Amino acid sequence: MNKHITYNCNSDIDIETLLVEYASGTLNEAQSLLVETYRTFCKDTCNQIKKFEDVGGILIDHMCGSVNMSKSSLEIVLERIETPTPPCRDKHACQEFGFLPQPVIEKLQERRRPPKWSRIYKGVRHCPVPTSAQNYHVVLMKLAPGSKTPHHHHKGIELTLVLQGAFHDEYGSYKAGELIICDETHHHTPVADAQTGCVCMMVTNGPVYFTRGMARLFNLFQ
Repeated sequence: MNKHITYNCNSDIDIETLLVEYASGTLNEAQSLLVETYRTFCKDTCNQIKKFEDVGGILIDHMCGSVNMSKSSLEIVLERIETPTPPCRDKHACQEFGFLPQPVIEKLQERRRPPKWSRIYKGVRHCPVPTSAQNYHVVLMKLAPGSKTPHHHHKGIELTLVLQGAFHDEYGSYKAGELIICDETHHHTPVADAQTGCVCMMVTNGPVYFTRGMARLFNLFQ
């Protein structure tokens, strides 16, 4: 399995819990998107999810027995599987995101407007990703080589998956395919790799709070 890092979290969330809940279908859409993207980096993750799904299937068989299904059930499932992802409304805009894993691209294509990067700080841009998950936010963060975000922490849980390049903070260094899980006790200043920059996907269930300098003014707009 790809390397993943769990900081000193008071939450019960860890990578194994995420995979089990994903296999059982109990994750919200934001967390599911993160796991679907994470599994594109690592074959071992796919195998582990398959094992959890197999165990769940056995439990369902023992607990529920046979289930009566309508004659059209198979046709409905096959139709959903074969339905292609709708084309992006703006080919040029989607080309900017073509390097991203397929689950992220497909989710971006569901936007009413073409996706785009918006500047939020010097060298730092972001792009929200739409999901139906209440109280959860998914955002793509793009840091130019050597750039950094202001020192901050998040209210709640922060799941960060590195999609491209690398970054480091006060706790360590992280490259593409690595997942970082932390809570509001984790205060840091992410700095993008000086050569490659960094693109991350972040899933949070609370606002970000800047803790130093003029960046604290952004807290007024939370």
